[in-house]
Amino acid sequence: MVMQTNDVLNVPSEIKTARATAPPARGHRRNKSAPACLVGSVLGKRPPSCKSRTDKLKTHRANGTSETLTAENPVEEEGTVLSFSLKQGKEGSRDGGKLNKHPTWIRSNMRATWGHLTMQFSSPEEAAGMEALLANRVPYGEYTAASIVFKMLYENGDEVELLEKKGGNLADRLKLILPGGNVDQGMPMSGTSISYHTAQTGSKQSVKSNYFQFEPSRFPWNSDKKSKIQRDHEDSSVEIGLKFATNVTTRAHDKRRFMWKVEFCLYGEDGKKLAEHATSSPAFAYLPRNPEKSIQDFRLDDVICDNRPGDLVMCGGAGLGSKERPQLIARLCDRKGVEFTLERERKTKSTFVTRLPADLLTGTYTLQLVNEDSEEYSEEVKIKVLQQKQTTSFDLECFAQQLEEHTNAHTSSTNGSDDESSATFVQDSPQLGSRSLSHSLVDHGERMG
Repeated sequence: MVMQTNDVLNVPSEIKTARATAPPARGHRRNKSAPACLVGSVLGKRPPSCKSRTDKLKTHRANGTSETLTAENPVEEEGTVLSFSLKQGKEGSRDGGKLNKHPTWIRSNMRATWGHLTMQFSSPEEAAGMEALLANRVPYGEYTAASIVFKMLYENGDEVELLEKKGGNLADRLKLILPGGNVDQGMPMSGTSISYHTAQTGSKQSVKSNYFQFEPSRFPWNSDKKSKIQRDHEDSSVEIGLKFATNVTTRAHDKRRFMWKVEFCLYGEDGKKLAEHATSSPAFAYLPRNPEKSIQDFRLDDVICDNRPGDLVMCGGAGLGSKERPQLIARLCDRKGVEFTLERERKTKSTFVTRLPADLLTGTYTLQLVNEDSEEYSEEVKIKVLQQKQTTSFDLECFAQQLEEHTNAHTSSTNGSDDESSATFVQDSPQLGSRSLSHSLVDHGERMG
């Protein structure tokens, strides 16, 4: 016993000092199977670093770091994840109805569109509290108010400027629609943002909570799955639906793509911003019509002309009428790549009538129809332009009507009757030649020469 006592007495002073300052042993075994975030805790208990959101805010204030809670420096809290996507139609997606794929295009022209916001929180209790705050303005913890701002931006994040009325096009508009309402009943927005604040709902133009759909079973794309939708927040998430419409198009905005950004903010009793979160939808194009359907209905079959500079050209096929595609033009290109843009000469029901430039040089060209509204392109057809020849004049109206009748007869008849009608047409109008995708207009031009 004396030797042991001497050993203790002979311990260096620095070691004794370390032992004196060391915390007393807890005498507990640690749970080796505890999750990674609980390593270092006793019996799997949560360490001080793994606090709830409210505890974190209290710690900030207790440590004298309240400056991080001001409106200029709100806390970006962990555990809250936002996602936002756009949906159209019952399936929710225009790309083959694939629910897990965001549409690459959205139909505009004031077609109703749903914005689907999903907010993932750290617990079911928090999810229920946040939904009560947003829907019914019930305070949750230190949060007494909340706001959500939906903003339309260009793909690179630039601000979108609504275009004024120009020509026959209407001015750009954005409308917010009630979940069960239609576009005509929608509330016009002054810009490209839809802003909702739980503490600012007094004015007539302010967005109120009834414009949001908090019941996922009522979403159009969930109409067949109502029995599977749970509303007890077991997954700690809140889903919000927003219905709106716009006539903004990619073509009118220099063919730029768009996205929607969402900002979710929480405020304290004094009105200061305590937390904020943001997310954005994938980029997409705003188109006036379905491009997949348009490709099937848009076709160039015949080109009829006299192959002389300044002559009329009539194109026959499908979807070429002035009402179907008012923005349709023809592009004429020579072998050197020089392009000529040919505008529609007159309004027709099922054809496209234009005129060759009067100063066009002799040579072979390719003609293609282009729909600038939705970037549709037809097949290219070769045309051989011949030298100008003096011919007797004829009535333009009679000529165009004759072309229209010929094309209608050509598209509605069989192959056998096509040959007969074409022959009759050429006899009646010796100045006109015909060129389809299966018959060479170049050969006919040479024969006319």
